[in-house]
Amino acid sequence: MITKYKYDSNYSNSMKTTFIVIMTLLFLIPFVSSAEIPHKLDTNLEFSMTSNNASVCILTTMNAPTSVIFLNLTGEKQSQTFNWTILADNFTKTGTYVFNIECSDGISIISGSITREVTPNGITSTTGNSIFYALLLVFLTVIFLFSFDRLFKSSNGQWFITFAISCYFTLLMIIFTLWKFTENYMFELEWLVSLFSILFIVVLILMFPFIIGLFIYLFFDIFNEKHMRGLTAMGYSREEARNYRR
Repeated sequence: MITKYKYDSNYSNSMKTTFIVIMTLLFLIPFVSSAEIPHKLDTNLEFSMTSNNASVCILTTMNAPTSVIFLNLTGEKQSQTFNWTILADNFTKTGTYVFNIECSDGISIISGSITREVTPNGITSTTGNSIFYALLLVFLTVIFLFSFDRLFKSSNGQWFITFAISCYFTLLMIIFTLWKFTENYMFELEWLVSLFSILFIVVLILMFPFIIGLFIYLFFDIFNEKHMRGLTAMGYSREEARNYRR
């Protein structure tokens, strides 16, 4: 007997829509690498600058994303290089930091600034990272949609449990991936990072009742299967046994 499968246009459209949403999210970040490595959040920053004529250089202020911090740190001079160490408690927010420096040769004063980007992990987005996240999310989404589609088409209890577990843990991995992606590369959108982090925690908490529900389902499935075997042993067909149970 040959079974003909009907093409499900709604399922195909949902796959296309999901793929477009994921790719749009990924392309919101620039596919470029910064020549200067960003600074990692909540860590000490050490940097230096050189001056051929200055005898002293002072780091006067730092323009943080939400405030101006007065530092007045004199650079440690080694030859014509001036070195500074800024403590981690000055880098509690992600964003652009501007360090304002004044140098003097004893007669005149020259001022300038150095800009540094602060990110959660001290890295910037690259094409390779973006492609990796794109492929991973597409792969996980395909597995989730396939498992979800087969979940309600399973006539066997064991397959139902298998696809239910696949759906749950794949969904958990998708949310976790989106959370880490937004946290590392779209940290300016704090509401989006918070959204995925909360979703991940909620789904993780629901794991315990989910597992209990599967055990209850498995218990009833085993009980029904045992009852059906008893009816078939009495001469009923499996179809008659199903109708008898109803």
